[in-house]
Amino acid sequence: LFAADLLVAKRKFAALGDLFRELTDVLERVNRIFRDISKVEPAIFFDVSRPLLGGFWPTPVLLQGISMVEAKAAAAAGEVGNTTFAEVSATSPTTTTSTKSDLNAADAEEGVLAFSKGPSAGQSTMFFVFDIFLGVSHGEDGREFQEDMIGYLPAPHRALVLDYRAKWHETTPVRQFVEQNKNAHPELAQAFDQCVQKLADVRKFHLATVRRQLVKAEVGTGGSSWKVLLEAMLHGTKETALRCPLSAFAPGR
Repeated sequence: LFAADLLVAKRKFAALGDLFRELTDVLERVNRIFRDISKVEPAIFFDVSRPLLGGFWPTPVLLQGISMVEAKAAAAAGEVGNTTFAEVSATSPTTTTSTKSDLNAADAEEGVLAFSKGPSAGQSTMFFVFDIFLGVSHGEDGREFQEDMIGYLPAPHRALVLDYRAKWHETTPVRQFVEQNKNAHPELAQAFDQCVQKLADVRKFHLATVRRQLVKAEVGTGGSSWKVLLEAMLHGTKETALRCPLSAFAPGR
């Protein structure tokens, strides 16, 4: 997968087709594993598990024992991703046990407020890679959400995604390559479409699961409006198949 740009550049049609089929099998296994989520009771997930995934956004958490200088240094070094910080004041909302009246001058000296969205399926490193590889575009809202979530990945994972995206700026995108050669190599186009369909199947099951687990919520983990966002991302994935007119599916757009 990480050498797929070389397969395209060297016009290795058979090897690229094998890669599509291998990824199709991987996504099928992912879907089978994902089906185990149906064993989780929606009430338990919503009331017990989900609050732990909410993060500290838009209401921050008070990090005691950390100065603003230290927080800014960590941010500048890329150690905290998209987490942002603010000074503590007497009117600052916080998720700690301290009340607003507790946040006195001493608190301000020994802590900072951190704003950070919770963990989300949108932070799955390899799904960024799958989208880039297949040329999936999710529209403006989906792109903004993905860019935000990339900022929450561990630094090595974030670098992997960004490096993988950048390499496709230097060669023909996979979808475009398959489209250009589908008449001479119809088996390649078929393997590509099957791979895209399997990715869509994963997202379709994800949407159905979220509908079942978050029936009482408008906002999902990661701070997203889950229904509109997941439906749009499923639609964008389906449209990537070559049965649809070729559009501008450049990675990172």
